[in-house]
Amino acid sequence: MNDETLTFDDIVKKTKELAEKNNLKYVKQREFIKEYKISARTLFNIPNLNLWTDVTKAAGLEASPTAYIETETILKELYEAAKQSKGNFSLVVICKLAKRNSTLYKKRFHNWGNALIALRDWIKKNNKEFPYLDALDKKINERSGETTSKNETIKQDKKNLADYTPPKGTIQFGDTLNFRNFRHEPISEKGVLVLFGMVAKELGFIIDLVQDPCPDCMGMRRTNNGKWVPVNIEFELKSRNFTGHTHEVEKVDLIVCWKHNWKDCPIEVLELKAEIKKLKNTE
Repeated sequence: MNDETLTFDDIVKKTKELAEKNNLKYVKQREFIKEYKISARTLFNIPNLNLWTDVTKAAGLEASPTAYIETETILKELYEAAKQSKGNFSLVVICKLAKRNSTLYKKRFHNWGNALIALRDWIKKNNKEFPYLDALDKKINERSGETTSKNETIKQDKKNLADYTPPKGTIQFGDTLNFRNFRHEPISEKGVLVLFGMVAKELGFIIDLVQDPCPDCMGMRRTNNGKWVPVNIEFELKSRNFTGHTHEVEKVDLIVCWKHNWKDCPIEVLELKAEIKKLKNTE
């Protein structure tokens, strides 16, 4: 493919061909890049190509099964499943009726109790008829009692921690890390970037470019067969911080963070905290 003359229509046409060739219902961006050996940087410099979903939609293909599901959609499905269950709010029963894996609810709402609370709030907000509201309240209260008991235990365990607020302007450091030249855990996105640069080679990455616009980093990633593929990386202190920025999901292949706290993240995440622990154990 001649990268310099590519148009949006060319990408759509090639995407269709790739789908037909491999009998695919959807084509991921990384699959396209691998097949046609075009860099993500070149891909998103093509006029009118802003999101990869624009390409798949124009090609008449389905969205990736890993695509982000709107919370509104999840709650509508929960509502219909709850009506079918006739007041049985067992996670197993609801999952079967909604045809969803329990992981979806746990990732989006952190636990089943929070999912039920979100469902109740959604029903009231939208003035939906629901004859099992009392049963729903009862189930929520039961789970709330369990959670409260656990939280009280956690609070008790934290009573002995030092309660100190430093003066304004005091330089603060992360917890002790003592990994090579890093004495403390990173407390900012820049710290994550520097730490990643230190171990990039060991983790199978090569850095080509670091920039201000999203993605923060463009580079190469080693595959299982020893070859290399392009990768667009965004750095975050915590993975969920990504949602607070105006980044486009389709422009990022990988989030590199210190702590992974975005359970429903539609992008692959590399948690440095876990990787550094592995490296420390081998040294």
